[in-house]
Amino acid sequence: RNRRRLPKERLAMEDMDGMDSKSLLQDVGNHPENLSLNTADGYILVPLRERQMFLRLDVWPFLVCYLLLMVLDFSNDALDGSFTIVVVLSQIFFPLVLLSHVVLFLLCQWDIFWRAAVGYQRLSMESAKSQWTHCLVEAPHIDKHHAAHDAGIVQIQRQNDIVICRFQDVIFRCANQETDADITLWDVERGADHSVHDGYSFHRLRYPAHLSLSFYRLWTGHTSLQNLVEAQQVYGNNVTPIRLPPFLEMLQEQLVAPFFLFQVLCVLLWCLDEYWYYAVFTFFALLMFESTVAYNRLKSLERLRSHTMHGHEKMIYAYRPAFPPGTTDWVRIGTSEIVPGDIISCKEATARKGRNMAHHQKQHLNRVPADILILSGDVVVDEALLTGESVPQLKTSLEDTSTDRNLDLQEHKQSICFGGTNLLVTHEGDDTRFPAAPDRGVIGVVLRTGFETAQGSLLRTMAHTQKSVDGIHTRDTYIFILLLLLCAIFSAYVVWEEGWADESRNRFRLILHVIMIITSVVPPELPMELSLAVTNSVTDLMKRCQVYCTEIFRIPIAGQVNVCCFDKTGTLTSDEMQLKGVRLVDTENGNGFVEVMKPDESLPLEPTLIMAACHALALGGNGSDNVIGDPLEKAIMSTTGYRLVQNNELQRGTASEDGASKIQIVQRLNFTSRLKRMSVLAKVDSDDTIWALTKGAPEVVKKLLKEGTCPDDYDKVSMRHMGRGQRVLAMAYRKVSLGQEILTLKDLKRDNVECNLIFAGFLLLDCPIKGDSKSVIQELQSSGHQVKMITGDSLWTAAEVARQVGMVQKSNGSYPQFFHLKRCHSNTINASCKPVVGNFRFVAMIPDSLDGNEGSGVSVAASDVDRLKEMVDNGDASLCISGDALQDLVTGIVGGNNSTFGSSEVSRGEEKHALFDPAAQVVLMRLVPLVSVFARHAPRQKEAIVAAINLGGFKTLMCGDGTNDMASLRRAHVGISIISAPEVEAKQRSATAEISAARANQKKERKKKKATAKLKPSNASFEDSLNQLRQAQEELNSVELGDASIASPFTSRSVSIKCCKDVLQQGRCTLVTMLQIYKILGINCLVNAMVLSNLFLHGVKQGDRQLTVTGLAVAALFLFVSRGKPLDSIAPIRPPASVLCRSALASIGMQFGIHFWAIRLASQVSLSFVDPYDPSMIPDGPFNPNTLNTSTFLMNMLATVNTFAVNYRGEPFVEPLKKNKMLLRSLQICYAVLLCCALELFPPLSDLLQLSEYPSTASDEELEWQTNNFGTDLILSLANGIVSSFGFPAFMCGLMLVDTSLTFAVEKFILRFFEPTGSVTLNF
Repeated sequence: RNRRRLPKERLAMEDMDGMDSKSLLQDVGNHPENLSLNTADGYILVPLRERQMFLRLDVWPFLVCYLLLMVLDFSNDALDGSFTIVVVLSQIFFPLVLLSHVVLFLLCQWDIFWRAAVGYQRLSMESAKSQWTHCLVEAPHIDKHHAAHDAGIVQIQRQNDIVICRFQDVIFRCANQETDADITLWDVERGADHSVHDGYSFHRLRYPAHLSLSFYRLWTGHTSLQNLVEAQQVYGNNVTPIRLPPFLEMLQEQLVAPFFLFQVLCVLLWCLDEYWYYAVFTFFALLMFESTVAYNRLKSLERLRSHTMHGHEKMIYAYRPAFPPGTTDWVRIGTSEIVPGDIISCKEATARKGRNMAHHQKQHLNRVPADILILSGDVVVDEALLTGESVPQLKTSLEDTSTDRNLDLQEHKQSICFGGTNLLVTHEGDDTRFPAAPDRGVIGVVLRTGFETAQGSLLRTMAHTQKSVDGIHTRDTYIFILLLLLCAIFSAYVVWEEGWADESRNRFRLILHVIMIITSVVPPELPMELSLAVTNSVTDLMKRCQVYCTEIFRIPIAGQVNVCCFDKTGTLTSDEMQLKGVRLVDTENGNGFVEVMKPDESLPLEPTLIMAACHALALGGNGSDNVIGDPLEKAIMSTTGYRLVQNNELQRGTASEDGASKIQIVQRLNFTSRLKRMSVLAKVDSDDTIWALTKGAPEVVKKLLKEGTCPDDYDKVSMRHMGRGQRVLAMAYRKVSLGQEILTLKDLKRDNVECNLIFAGFLLLDCPIKGDSKSVIQELQSSGHQVKMITGDSLWTAAEVARQVGMVQKSNGSYPQFFHLKRCHSNTINASCKPVVGNFRFVAMIPDSLDGNEGSGVSVAASDVDRLKEMVDNGDASLCISGDALQDLVTGIVGGNNSTFGSSEVSRGEEKHALFDPAAQVVLMRLVPLVSVFARHAPRQKEAIVAAINLGGFKTLMCGDGTNDMASLRRAHVGISIISAPEVEAKQRSATAEISAARANQKKERKKKKATAKLKPSNASFEDSLNQLRQAQEELNSVELGDASIASPFTSRSVSIKCCKDVLQQGRCTLVTMLQIYKILGINCLVNAMVLSNLFLHGVKQGDRQLTVTGLAVAALFLFVSRGKPLDSIAPIRPPASVLCRSALASIGMQFGIHFWAIRLASQVSLSFVDPYDPSMIPDGPFNPNTLNTSTFLMNMLATVNTFAVNYRGEPFVEPLKKNKMLLRSLQICYAVLLCCALELFPPLSDLLQLSEYPSTASDEELEWQTNNFGTDLILSLANGIVSSFGFPAFMCGLMLVDTSLTFAVEKFILRFFEPTGSVTLNF
C-alpha cells in the first residue's frame, strides 16, 4: 500500500528479490510528489496529533449510533410498539453497527496505519510544532521477511524547540540546522558531511563518525563544561537498554492475531452446539501454543539483554573539564557516561598478583565500550564476538590526517576499535596534544555510543526482528484456505437450501450448522502443526549437526535452494597459510626471475626485511611471547629467523652476515580491501636509513614500481603461480630518506611512501583445501545445485581452487577454458551492442597473460547472453568476474542511465550505491547465473552478487566465515556462518592424517603377513591421534558465538562446509513435512465438511467424545509426522515448493474423491437400517448414537488415519516410515482400534466412542424407505447384498479396505506421473 509513497533513493535500498527495476523507476517517475516526503535515512516520518477520546473515529460515530438506537427503542416502548418498522430497523441496524465497531477495533490492532487514521490527525511539516504529539514512523523495507513489523506510532519528546522521537531504538530529531546541537557541537560547515535540509525536517541523530580527517587531528575533546552538558543532553547515556515487555503483554499481542481470533470463533461455535469436551480441549491447546510462542520470544529478548553494554559497567579515564574550572584533565568515569566526542584512554584489564580472573570476567572488563577512533598508540583487539573472525586484529593510530577526505568506517577500520570487541594488548602512543593518561592506555575519540555502535546496531536488529515472518502466514497458505472455503460454501449451500425449506428445522441451529460447515475447512491447528515441524527441525539441527538457527522461517526456504555460493579462504580452504617459496629477481642475468627458493634458504636483505617487518602482528601481552595476528603474516615471518620482542621491534635469533639483527617499525600503513596492499616504515639496527617496505596484490604493486625495475615477465610468472592455486604477494621497497626524524616520517602521506618502489620478488603461499570440501561440492552438484565461489582472492588462484574442489567439472575428458570479464578497446566493440554493456567482453584467460585475446571474446550485451549460456551448458567455457571488472561494469551502466551519478566518473561513495542500482541489478541478473567464480570481491560486491542471483528468481545459499561475508550472508535466503579456527583445523588435519597413515600401515601389515586375526595399529600413536582429534572438537565446542554469528541466520560450530549439506537436507525434510501437513489438513477438513453436511441433512450429530478422541489422535500423529529425520544424501529430485503445485492439488482432490465416495456409500447403506422415526433422527435434537452416526464416524476416522499413512512421503527426502517408529506404531494402533470397532470385538471401546450396535438385516419397511429416497443404484444394491449375505461388520471392513487400497494406489500414481525422474517409493 505504501510503496507508491517511496522516494527514488529509498527504492534503491529495497531488497531486489523478485522485483523489476523498470517498474520501480517508472513508479517513481509517474509520481513526482513522492520526492517531497519527509524521509531520514530511508525512514518515513509523519507528524501526528492525538485525537481526544470523544473525537476518535472509533468513539463518536458509534456513540451517536448507539444513542440513536436507544432513543428509537425508548420511543417505541412509549408508543406501545405501534411503529413496527422502527423495531425491524433497530433489530437489523444494531448488529451491523456492533459488527462494524468490532471490525474497526480489530483493524486498529492489526494495522498501524488504521490505528493512526482512527486515533490521530495527520499534520504537515509546516504546521506548528506545538501541535505534534506523536509521530508515525515507517522503517526502510530492507528485508521482505520483516516487512510486516516495520512501522509504529511513537510519542514525541521536546527539548526547547527541538522535536525528538525514538523508534526501534533509532533517534530522530526535527530542528533548525542552524541551532541543532548534533551539528553545532562539532563546528562543521553546513552540508560538509551530513545530508541536511533547509528549515525544519526530521533527520536521524548525527554522530561525529564521518567528519573530515583534519577534524580529528584538531579535536581535543569537550573542553568546556557547557559543551559536555550539551552532548550529554543530545546523546544520552552509553547504554543499550532492550525493553523486556511483560509476559501478559506479549501474550495479548498473540491473542489478538487474526488467525487466533478465528480459532476462538470456531471454539465458540462448537460450544453452541454442545460439544463441550472438544471445545475445551481445542481452546486449551490453542492457548498453550500461543503462550509457548510468547514465552520463547520473551526468552530470546532476555538472552539479548545479557549482551547489553550497561550490564558490564567499568571505570575508564576521559579527558574532560576538571577542577579548577577552565582546566581539562583525565577524569575517571563509568562507561555508561561516555558521549560522542569524548577523548578516552583504553587499557586492557590484568589480574593482580596472586589472583586469577575468570575468562568471562576478563572479557567483560576488556570490552570496548563504544566505537573509538585511535588517535595515539596501537592496540590488538579480538573481534570474534562481533565479526566471527578468530584472528586478532592490530589497530593503529589514524594516519594521513592532513587530507580533507572524510572518515570512512570501512576504509579506516584499522584505526577504529568497534564497540563489543575485546582488548588484548594496548601500547601507549606519543601524541603531544594530550598528557599521558594515568592508566597509560591507548587514546582515542568516541565516534558512536549506545545502539549506534557496531555491537549496538546488531543487538537492535535482532531485538526488533523477533516478530519476523514465520513462514506460516504466507500467500500460499491463504490461497489454499480460500480454495477449501469454496468447497465448504458449496456444501453449506446444499444444507441451507434443504434445511430452510423444512419448516420443522430450528433456524438458529440451521445457521449455526451452516457456519460450522464453512469454518470446518479452515484448520484451527494449522499454525500449531507448521510451527511444530519447523521447531523440531531447529532442535534437530542443533543436536545432530551443531548448527544454530536464529531465523527459523528460513529452514523450509533451505529446501528450495538451487544456488550455493562459497567463500574461499577459511571456507573451502583453511585459514592456515603455508609459505611454499620465494621467487626473486635474477639481478645477474637481466630482469628475469630465479627459480623458486625454499623459505629456509638464505635470502637477500631486502626481501627478508619485507617478510619480517611488513605485517600487523603483535605480542599477546602480559609478558607473553605468543604472537597473534593473521596466519598468513605469521607464516611469512616465522621463516625469516626474526621474532617480535615488542609490537614495533623485531630481533634475529642468530647473527647474520649482513648485520641486520634488529628491526624497528616506525610507522604502519595498514592493509585495506580497497587498496589491496600494506606498507611499513622501518629502521634497521642503528642505521639512519628508513626503509619503505610494501607487499600486496601483484597487479596493485606493479603500478607503484619505479620505471625500469619491473621484470618483463612479471605478469607471466605471477599468473603461472596463481594458476596453480597459490596465493601470490608482490614485495617492493625503497629507501625513504637519510637522517630524517621519526616524528616527521609519521606525518608522511601514503602516496609519498608508496611510490617509485623497487621490486623485490614474489611470495608464494598455499592454504590447503579442507578435507571434505571436494566431496560436499560434488554431492551438491549431483543433487542439481549450482555452485559458485565468491572470494577476495585473485582471479587465477580462485579459478584453480574452483577446479580442484570440483566446481568446474570436466567435459569430454578435459576442463573447460576459463573466461574473465574485461573492458575491451573500442576497435573490438560490436557496433550493434548497446553503449557501456557492449564495451565488456568475456575473454579467454590465457596462462602467463593478463589481457587474453579480446577479439575472440563474447560480449555481455543482451543479444550475446544466449551464446554465453550455450558455451557454459556445453562445457566449453567457465566464466569468471573480478571485483574491478564488476565495479567498472555497474559504474558504466549507472553513469549512462542515471544523471545523478554523472556520465564520466563515479565517486567511491556512489560506487557502493551503483552496485544496487536497479538498472545495474537487471544486467547482473542475466549475467551472474552463468558465472562460476567471482574473485577480488569486496564485501559490498559480494552482497551485490547475491542480490542479483536472488533477483533472477533463484533461492540462494551463502557460506562464509567472517566479517567480509556478513553482508552477503544476510542478503542470501540461507546464510551460514562457520567458525574460523586455523589452529584447530591444523590439529584436526594432523590427527586425521596420522590416523589414516596408521590404518594404511595396518592394511599393509595384514597383506604382508597374511594374518587372519585383526591387527591393531601402534596403540600409542593411534590413541594420541584420537585424543588430539577429540581435543580439537572440544575446542570448537567451547568457541563462543558472537553477536555477528548470532545475527547470521545459521551458525555452525564446525569448520567444514558439510554443515551446508546438513542445512539443505533439513530444509528439504522440513519443506516436505510442511507439504504433508497441508495435504493432511486439507483432505481432513474437506472430509469433515462433507461429513457434517451429510449428518446435518438428516438431523444427526457427532458425539462429543468422538470429536475429542479424534482431536487427540490427530495431535499425536502430527507430532510424530513432524519428527521425521532427513536422509544422509541429497536426492536430485526437488521437493515441491508449494502446496499449490499440480501434484499436491491433484493428490488432495483424488484422495478426497475416494473418501467422499466411501463415506457416501456407508451413509446410504446405513440409512437402510435406521428408522426414520427413531428419536436419534429428530432434527436439531440431542446426540443419540445410531447406525448412520457410527458408520460415518468410523469411515471419517479411517480417512483421517489413511491421510497420514498415504501422505507420509519418506524417501528420497525423509526417512522411510519403517524408521519413524513412533508414527508407524501409532498408525498400527489406530488401524487396530478401527478394526476392533468395525467388528464389534470389544463393546466397552464402542461405548467409550459412543458407537451403536450394528443391525443384522434390514426390514421390509426400511428397504422400502431406502428405495423411495435413493432409488435403485447398482453399487448400493451390491452393498446391500453384501450386508444381507455377510453382515454389516463385514461390509464395513471391506469398504475400509477398498478405501485404504485406492488412496495408496492413487498417491503412488500421482507421484510417478508428476515426478518422472528418479524412483518413487511409498514407505508403508
